[in-house]
Amino acid sequence: MSEPSTTRPVATPPRHGLPLHLLAGLAGLGWQLQQARLLDGPERAGLLAAALFGLLLAVGLSRRGWRGSATGAGLISAALAGWLACDLRAGWRLDDRLDPALDGAVVQLTGVVRGLPVQRPDGARAVVEIESATLAGRTLRPGVELPRRLWLAWHAPLDGTASAGSSLQSGQRWRWPVRLLLPRARLNPHLPDGELWLFEQGLRATASVREAGGPPQRLADDGSAFDPLGPIDRWRDRVRRDIRREVGDRRQAGLLAGLVIGDQTSVVARDWASVRATGTAHLLAVSGLHLTMWALIARAVADRLWRRSRRAMRALPAPRAARWIGLLAALAYALACGWGVPAQRTVLMLATWTLLRDRARRWPALRVLATCAAVVLAADPWAALQPGFWLSFVAVALLMAGGDSRFEGDVEARAKARASDVLEGGQQEASLSHRIGRSALRWLRASSRSQWIASVGLAPWTLIFFNQLAPVGLLANALAIPVVTVLLTPLALAGLLWPACWSIAGPLAAAGVDGLGLLAEMFGDWRPGAAPPALQLLGAVGAAAVVAPWPWALRLAGAWMVLAMLSPPLARPAEGQVELIALDVGQGQAVLVRTARHVLLYDSGPAGLRAGRDDAGAALSAGFASPADSAWQAATAPPAPLDAEPGERLLLPLLDALGHQRLDLLMLSHRDSDHVGGASALLRAGRVHGLMTSLEAGHRLRRLAPHQPCTAGLRWRWDGVDFELLHPTPADLDLRESGRLPSNAVSCVLRVAAADARPDGHGVLLLTGDIERRQELAITERASASPAAVPLRAELMLVPHHGSRTSSTDAWLAAVQPRLALVQAGHLNRYGHPSAEVMARYRAHGIGVIRTDRCGAWHWRSASDRLPAPEGCERWRRYRYWHVPLDVVAMAGDGLEFANDLPSNRATP
Repeated sequence: MSEPSTTRPVATPPRHGLPLHLLAGLAGLGWQLQQARLLDGPERAGLLAAALFGLLLAVGLSRRGWRGSATGAGLISAALAGWLACDLRAGWRLDDRLDPALDGAVVQLTGVVRGLPVQRPDGARAVVEIESATLAGRTLRPGVELPRRLWLAWHAPLDGTASAGSSLQSGQRWRWPVRLLLPRARLNPHLPDGELWLFEQGLRATASVREAGGPPQRLADDGSAFDPLGPIDRWRDRVRRDIRREVGDRRQAGLLAGLVIGDQTSVVARDWASVRATGTAHLLAVSGLHLTMWALIARAVADRLWRRSRRAMRALPAPRAARWIGLLAALAYALACGWGVPAQRTVLMLATWTLLRDRARRWPALRVLATCAAVVLAADPWAALQPGFWLSFVAVALLMAGGDSRFEGDVEARAKARASDVLEGGQQEASLSHRIGRSALRWLRASSRSQWIASVGLAPWTLIFFNQLAPVGLLANALAIPVVTVLLTPLALAGLLWPACWSIAGPLAAAGVDGLGLLAEMFGDWRPGAAPPALQLLGAVGAAAVVAPWPWALRLAGAWMVLAMLSPPLARPAEGQVELIALDVGQGQAVLVRTARHVLLYDSGPAGLRAGRDDAGAALSAGFASPADSAWQAATAPPAPLDAEPGERLLLPLLDALGHQRLDLLMLSHRDSDHVGGASALLRAGRVHGLMTSLEAGHRLRRLAPHQPCTAGLRWRWDGVDFELLHPTPADLDLRESGRLPSNAVSCVLRVAAADARPDGHGVLLLTGDIERRQELAITERASASPAAVPLRAELMLVPHHGSRTSSTDAWLAAVQPRLALVQAGHLNRYGHPSAEVMARYRAHGIGVIRTDRCGAWHWRSASDRLPAPEGCERWRRYRYWHVPLDVVAMAGDGLEFANDLPSNRATP
């Protein structure tokens, strides 16, 4: 049936004005996202006045015919308006915060669980909407002293027994004794920003349940807290429990929960590793591209069915009805999968596109996409800092530029299809089987091209955001997409009506992921390291040229641009120099030492099961692989799974970004879990060439790599840099084997000296593990007794035992005389590290102290152009207004200053 002939006149935008002004507004927004503080009142008033003046000036110049000047004034006005709008939004969000005076306070908190709680072996995590809280009889009010929502961690007992947290469900009301914390997250180079994720989600505090303050109490629902998404969240929670009960196997249940309700947190680490290495993670991640393709499929089906009804066609043209049905399908899918921030952005983008098309705005496709991006960023400015935003929009833009008919106008696409039918023999004369065959062929051709465009075009973006590329991705997707789309997903969804289907779909899903794992083992993945920004831009442009319908000469040039990004020049220390990166691992220890061509890791951080108990700051960090990883829900790479070990979520990604395919040496100072927690993942991944420890014979880690005991006097040289072990002695190791020495007493103590090291300790660093007073004395006596012994003087020293009172004696500090001392400890950790008494001792000796719980990861190098101590802090380097303002303890000149060296995230009144 033909469509109605009466149509509205087609509206066309100005030739250049709209895109340029949109881009200017987005540029202003992007500039605001790079600021360390928000504007104060007078600054905002000045910016508003400047934007209004620019607008009036543009109007006046345009009336006089000075088009170029008018355009320039309008662009400046748009940029200032974008900056101001984002600044105001950020200010409103920062107003909903935890009073800093309550950081670390234990209160009785009453609240309602929102969203889908995260259930894992070591406890539960959930978003909680605060109703009330009391502290020492004083009532704390949400929106005043407290934020309206926070992120709660409820740890399971260390003895493995189940806690009440394992039964946490969406919509429940509870009263807990909790420790409140500012929205703090660990900051490490090349890894996601957890505090940005919290800020974007509107979670302005974290908390951890402290059952020592009294047993948590489940309360009756009084109906006072209405949540429009509550019924959906409770339905998703019920479906997840039903899947687990029906399937039984935790791994299979996690895969089905990911397919049915988009619960990525249930997928185990092993399966995430397989899909990540084969570029098929989008099959388990509900991303923007995922929702867009679902809307396109729903639109195509609705268009075909709508045309079969004369009454429906009279009421509404099929293309118009199909667009709205596609939007509603995407909305329903996003709601069923949790209505997360990425899903909200995508639905808003699709709604903007639908409205533009419905109002007869027949703009070029890329102009429509730019308008959709502007609307999304107006609603959520911080989306521009998330990989999912860029991957979704870039993927759609590449498909548009590559000529995917699903992104063209409805009439044009159908006309091309009908013309193809005529050329192939005519639609009317062809038999049904021929028509089906031609349709299948067209679908296969279009799908293959779309997969080629998405895989190749997004490859540089995958490297930019995740430092990983799957060479087998094209083949893996060609095999996995039909199986998941045609078989697994329908079977998993059918389980909602007939739960027995889950018992069939679960083993099939596990077998499919095992097959992807085999492909990953056969072909591996590409981890070239983080390229400089210029090469990243070059690679992105080159990939777009490769998939665009351009002449082959331009495509070949684009391929060379991509190859340049695949083998980037990586920053390394110069010959004879040494670089140290002290990682922010909470209550634990992990230090990366790099020379020109070698890399050593001294300790590997805490084990995941203890991190949340030993470190209050881990209430968030233990809940997500690295705090923000769950926010990085993109089409090509998932967040690191919640059951991943520290090595998988921190150490391996960092090594990938730095371009290190393996560690030349992993040195584990001693057996304590806060020092060896990430070692297992590194060793199982085959990323360790040599292992040196003080572990006792028979320890499981010694069997995973060639092992050599730490022994005092052992020396070697890498690239002009000297390494020497000062402790333990063979006698110490024997005493440890017989159980007559504690593990701390045999900590490996490593001295590293650059080629230009001096007797006064310049260019020398000393890594001390958890040695205590007796070991400090023994090392000092051995150094003074032997003329051949190396001097203990060092420029930088790792504070023994995290600053415990059992270490850092006056005699030790006088012998080493470091200029700077480094403490690796967790925020508000239960041990009280570093001790105030020990910090006073360092102050008395005039030693500057850097603390990773305050400055995040810390960078140091022996070269003469080293950064000042505060600027080596990751928090200093990446500081933005959404970060918690923390002080940095550092050396200033010849004296020690304990000062707030970071700017406030708000302007000074």
